[in-house]
Amino acid sequence: MRGPTHRPCGRCLLTPFPLVLLILLLPSAEQDPDAGHMPPSVSVLDSLLECRSYAEVERRGRELLDEAETAGSPDPAGTVEILDRLVAALRSSGRGHEPDALRWAGRAVALRESLNGPESPKTAGSLFALGAVLWARGEHDVAVAPY
Repeated sequence: MRGPTHRPCGRCLLTPFPLVLLILLLPSAEQDPDAGHMPPSVSVLDSLLECRSYAEVERRGRELLDEAETAGSPDPAGTVEILDRLVAALRSSGRGHEPDALRWAGRAVALRESLNGPESPKTAGSLFALGAVLWARGEHDVAVAPY
């Protein structure tokens, strides 16, 4: 029984141990090279996606993509984040079958694989989006591989 005069015993001291162990084993920002690298413009696209403002995501995403492509030294990590948001906007608005969705999804996968490797969870997310775009286009046999 715990009270004002309770002195911690071994059992009480070990109670938080699983939680501490879990926290220590979670990947930290220092272990993830892309953590904290999210450009503010991508955060704006995320907010617009949450509000279901898909046309605005597409408009701003296209602008950001154009800026990234015309910049002297484009940021591939930022570019792939923009591409993923553009694909998400088209898919969410029922336009995942359009050629831009396929082009952007394919580009996102290629960039993800070069940045994070083929086994990365981030690459898997882009592969999933590519598979969904291919499925929406009716290319079911081709869509199975990325899914």
